[in-house]
Amino acid sequence: MESLIRKLKREKKSLLIQTHDFPDYDAIAAAYSLSVFLSHYGLSSDICYAGKIPVFVRDGFLRSLELDLYPVNAVLDQERPVLVVDTNPYTGNLTH
Repeated sequence: MESLIRKLKREKKSLLIQTHDFPDYDAIAAAYSLSVFLSHYGLSSDICYAGKIPVFVRDGFLRSLELDLYPVNAVLDQERPVLVVDTNPYTGNLTH
């Protein structure tokens, strides 16, 4: 883990954390946890997703966290490292 953190710090770029499509509670929680973890090492990040966030997640959970999430097509074209959470890209639940 330490070598990965050092490598990411050398790149001096904000990271992108992507959840699976149509993120639910655990996908958002995993992305948020990783974002907080990275911030302890001085690394900044944004969280993105594809699809729609279910209403019950958006209206309750997200509002209480005051967390910014970005549609993947709004941020993926930027050249920066992407970390994926709570997904398996080979099963078709990750749009990129």
